[in-house]
Amino acid sequence: MIAERLKLRVFEAGERIFEQGERGDAMFIIRSGRVKIYSRGEGGKELTLNVYEEGDFFGEFSLIDGEPRSASAAAVERTEALVLQHQDLISLLGDHPEIAISLMRGLVARLRYTTEYAEDLAFLSVNGRVASKLLELMERHGVQSDEGVAIEVTVTIPQLAGMAVAPPEIVQRILDFYELGGVLVRDGDRLTVLDPATLRERVEMYRRRQLA
Repeated sequence: MIAERLKLRVFEAGERIFEQGERGDAMFIIRSGRVKIYSRGEGGKELTLNVYEEGDFFGEFSLIDGEPRSASAAAVERTEALVLQHQDLISLLGDHPEIAISLMRGLVARLRYTTEYAEDLAFLSVNGRVASKLLELMERHGVQSDEGVAIEVTVTIPQLAGMAVAPPEIVQRILDFYELGGVLVRDGDRLTVLDPATLRERVEMYRRRQLA
């Protein structure tokens, strides 16, 4: 029933899907590819809020509360997305309340993530935030290899800086430090974490230091 109402759209790498402040009339389910959700501050500085991949959905907030988009979305790579329009969603929720329960679970997961993200911004130093985001990338996109845990998505310095809310040059120095210390290795924009335990210890150490 849901599939009958979905329309396929294709977005090329870097293509905008929607902008913060726009009126939202559709939500998206990622069939393939990756999408970043981001916000822009004064001066055009970009803050990456999350990155979604195959099977994830986004853009549902505006459909539910009728408010303008709270953030922007763009394709990180060529992405196929299934689009569900507002009226179709409302019809589905009215006829099949079990869908609403599933949607609520997704919204609660988003709220938990946002709360943890805010705590990191409030309580962690730049070093701690970078370590935390590396762990998150490893847990979401990591594949065990002979060397360690390979993050199976490209991670550029600007992307990681946006996620950690830190200057790119500082993030570069932190990655250099971790590489020299044998915590990770880099191959261009690909990262392999050799020592996840050290990253976790760093996050806890910086958190304790900020709370002390």
